[in-house]
Amino acid sequence: TAVAAIALEVGGDLDGYLVLTIPMESLELFLKPLLGEFDVDANEELADSALGELGNVVGSAFLNDLADRFSLRIKPSPPAVVRDMIGALLATLAAALAADERQELPVVRAQLTGNGNGEECNAYLLWIPGHSDLERLERLA
Repeated sequence: TAVAAIALEVGGDLDGYLVLTIPMESLELFLKPLLGEFDVDANEELADSALGELGNVVGSAFLNDLADRFSLRIKPSPPAVVRDMIGALLATLAAALAADERQELPVVRAQLTGNGNGEECNAYLLWIPGHSDLERLERLA
């Protein structure tokens, strides 16, 4: 499945990555309320800027909730927007974590639906925590 992905690297008291993925067929449904009627392909730079902001808002809301719940300082990087097949994106993240000798890739999935126009559209927020972050959060809980 082809997706637009907005990636944030997580730093501070936690490490890892947040990736908001939006299937390409849902892209215009997400962008229309933000940008009005326009051609995504003809305005790729504007679309990527809006996607970056969307990923920043959604990702920061998730990280702020974690920070508040566990009294942590968490700093996301600026968003990076890419368009690729979901398998290729996940393989890249898995390879980076395999270099850290991890055998598991925990992922939190959140599904967003609706765009204010009555049309259903889906996006998924994937959280790939750093090596010892889950154990740390468990101790703090």
